[in-house]
Amino acid sequence: MTKVYSCLSNSTKEIYVEHDDYGSLKTVVYFNGYKSDSKATKALALKSFCKNQKISYLSFDLCGHGKSSLDLKEATLSLWVKNAKDVLEKHTTNDLILVGSSLGAWVSLLYALKNPARVKGFIGIAPAVDFVEDLLKICSQDQIQTQGGIQTNTGTWLYQDFLKDSQNHNCLKNLKKLNFPVHILYGGQDKSVPLSLILNIMDAFSHVNPIMTYVQQGDHRLNDEVSLKELKRVVALFSKG
Repeated sequence: MTKVYSCLSNSTKEIYVEHDDYGSLKTVVYFNGYKSDSKATKALALKSFCKNQKISYLSFDLCGHGKSSLDLKEATLSLWVKNAKDVLEKHTTNDLILVGSSLGAWVSLLYALKNPARVKGFIGIAPAVDFVEDLLKICSQDQIQTQGGIQTNTGTWLYQDFLKDSQNHNCLKNLKKLNFPVHILYGGQDKSVPLSLILNIMDAFSHVNPIMTYVQQGDHRLNDEVSLKELKRVVALFSKG
């Protein structure tokens, strides 16, 4: 049975949490993407799969998303990593398998770098790690300040506070410190995350021999039948032992 919680982060930020505890050795933790939440297709498919396999599962809405508090304009990576810390410290004690979708992959890896002993696997779904760095090369700080943010090539608006804070959280260079299985899912029709970034992530994890599944017809969301089947297969594999 799913338990729904309202967890406080930074004393005032309310985080929506769903937790299915089946007493398994590891808990699968889902980190939502930008402007998504724990009710997205991938999250619900993963929740259902974990229920059928009796694998403990936890998802939560990053502040500014879903049922959690805060205007997205005020949300930052620093806050989201704090969200993850507060939620996982309060609701889990076992080992963790982190599943990060797009921006959620960045947040999950930042969490892993601060809590490496707890993490036993990482699954990145179209992982958008350190993606702001390239955007800032083509946009001036004056432009960002005047507009209050910038728009990506796919029309997604990124707010000023997030952009400024993100510059303190580039983590590709630090991934060599992590030592757990890594699997990346990437769609051939992804217009948001370039293949070059995925290859950089793979290279940063070269010491653990990461695996990438390339779904030719998959887009950035990777919520099609083929992608979800592969996601479930990898989650089952990582959850063993």
